[in-house]
Amino acid sequence: MVRKLTKEDVNIIYDLEKGNPLYFDKLNEKVTHKAIVESLEITPPNKSIEDKYFIGFFNDKNFLVAICDIIVDYPIRNTIWIGLFMVNKDFQKQHIGSKIITEMLLYLEECGFIKVELGYVKDNLQSEKFWLKNGFAKTEREKQHKNYTLTIAEKILNK
Repeated sequence: MVRKLTKEDVNIIYDLEKGNPLYFDKLNEKVTHKAIVESLEITPPNKSIEDKYFIGFFNDKNFLVAICDIIVDYPIRNTIWIGLFMVNKDFQKQHIGSKIITEMLLYLEECGFIKVELGYVKDNLQSEKFWLKNGFAKTEREKQHKNYTLTIAEKILNK
């Protein structure tokens, strides 16, 4: 099952994120309930909350397997921005993350989107390997944040 996550889901999101310390170490951030609430609501400039989908992927036992934060038509029209994709530590190294991404990309293509973009922390080799394995290509673009640099990657969806 896939559904949009809300403030009522903060505890299960926290449990999933807490199991992925490498990600937060690379960002120089801590997992907190407050940060999760903020991440459920924050959008890029000139985008509204209606353009944001913080979604959860659940197994048949209603257990949160993965989370994904996407922004529609960002940074340009017909493009999806993945702000976060994270798999529960108990489901990693089983190709579940790749299966979810494959299905999601097929769905986005069916919806008429042309491209998917994302950024991963430049020195996070685990993230880089995952996204390249799933058909994303590094671009020449980088985005500097206070504590880290994002490498921008993209995948053109086939029509």
